[in-house]
Amino acid sequence: MKKITITAALIFTLGFMFTSCNETKKEVKENAIEQVQEAEKVAEEVKTEATEHNHSEEMAMAVYQCPMKCEGDKTYAETGTCPTCKMDLKK
Repeated sequence: MKKITITAALIFTLGFMFTSCNETKKEVKENAIEQVQEAEKVAEEVKTEATEHNHSEEMAMAVYQCPMKCEGDKTYAETGTCPTCKMDLKK
């Protein structure tokens, strides 16, 4: 009877240890997945901000010119029409 009790206690202890280790691995894996997802979010936000910044710089630096070059190399900061030939200015 003593052997059965000791064996049962040993089996219970080993089972508990394996279950505990398994749960720890799950938790570590879930934490790692969450960290990767957070890093991906941050990377996407940085990429979006950089794109918006580049776009605003591009718009600020946009130069428009008559496609027929009626006025030579004269450029304008805004869209409109050429004062000479009345064509739309192109970027």
